[in-house]
Amino acid sequence: MDGSEANMRALQASKLYYAYDLTAVAEFVTKENINQLISKYGFSGDLGILSIDIDGNDYWVWESLIVSIQA
Repeated sequence: MDGSEANMRALQASKLYYAYDLTAVAEFVTKENINQLISKYGFSGDLGILSIDIDGNDYWVWESLIVSIQA
């Protein structure tokens, strides 16, 4: 997920997108919506890779995910 539609279109047009069966969507991620976004796009259970880099909000988003997983 990335807030930039242009970035997501570029990724969707790349060989990596098809070679690794990626999901790439343009969404603005916050600690309040991360769990809903994961559900919205059909993810559940163990994820193969999850990378979060949100310009200073990483910790709070991870915290929201951990609380949700432990609940």
